[in-house]
Amino acid sequence: MDEVEGKVKNDHTQWKRSTRCKAADCVEVSLNSGDGAAVRDTKQYPESPTLNFTAEAWTHFVDRLKNDGR
Repeated sequence: MDEVEGKVKNDHTQWKRSTRCKAADCVEVSLNSGDGAAVRDTKQYPESPTLNFTAEAWTHFVDRLKNDGR
């Protein structure tokens, strides 16, 4: 995937995690109504840095996961 340079809106207030996650050993995702997504590691909460994706990059990432089975 190509690196995308630019601003991604970082207004992520609702974080979701898999029901399979343990209390503090998880990755959380926040989707921001078409503006992209953010990912963070709960082990570093609340200071966890976020990895921000544009909407296009997030869609590509999820599609690759679904199609490659990884």
